[in-house]
Amino acid sequence: MSHSPQSVLSALSLAATGKVYDLEGVRDQDMPLWDGHPAFQVMTYRTPQGVKNQPDHKAFPEPNEPSISLISDLVMGTTHSGTHIDALGHTVTGEDQHWYCGKAATDLGDFGPLTGSASELPLIITRGVLIDIPAEVGHPLAAGEPFGVEQFDAVVERRGLTINPGDVVLFRTGAGDVWDDTAQFLTRDGGGITLEVAQRLSAAGVVAVGGETSTVEVQPSTVAGNPHPVHEHLLIENGIHIIENMVLSELAADAPEEFLFLAFPLKIRGATGSMLRPVALT
Repeated sequence: MSHSPQSVLSALSLAATGKVYDLEGVRDQDMPLWDGHPAFQVMTYRTPQGVKNQPDHKAFPEPNEPSISLISDLVMGTTHSGTHIDALGHTVTGEDQHWYCGKAATDLGDFGPLTGSASELPLIITRGVLIDIPAEVGHPLAAGEPFGVEQFDAVVERRGLTINPGDVVLFRTGAGDVWDDTAQFLTRDGGGITLEVAQRLSAAGVVAVGGETSTVEVQPSTVAGNPHPVHEHLLIENGIHIIENMVLSELAADAPEEFLFLAFPLKIRGATGSMLRPVALT
């Protein structure tokens, strides 16, 4: 997405109270992770003891007067761990395995997609809208429970909600409430929106769709023969990004009608997504 000065100023005007909501879940080796991604791990790479005992670090000679040293680490895992945003090269379809704009094998190198990778992810400074599903249906969505277009339309009509081009629409399902308890999270992961809801959002011209589960869309799919119709529709057919594994309970507790939404992905060439720290301000 491209930001005009006018659109940025309009979005910034939504932050009237100065309250900030952190929409990211904590990452660690025990967090939930969608099947098909490598495990996430943080490993200590250099330690004060190692620097002292070896001693092989030019910047920290041993001994030195204040005994100053360092701890550094190695982070291993997928860019799709924890709260993250899908780049357009993440999901492919068809016999040619193409992604957005028909890019396929001719645009795939040894180090990831040559087009549609995380290096092309946009800065997002825009209006946000929250759909609090547990508040609407009376309970957190269970794994496999859909939030369909009839329910979505009813929320829009009851609230008099307008979804504008360039908006980000977030769906709280209740899974974010138990992000720190993987066993409990898995009882709720897979509750999500249907293809028809995604079609409403693409018709409105949104720039991204977010949610609290590992897919945002309902899993298993409600579309026979298509395991990920929402990903196909949003990412591949319409170039609309998906933000997964968000934590939206604090934002939902205040139930703002609209808010300033900020998200700044990392520019990693060849990656198919980016870890993300999305923020809402009211």
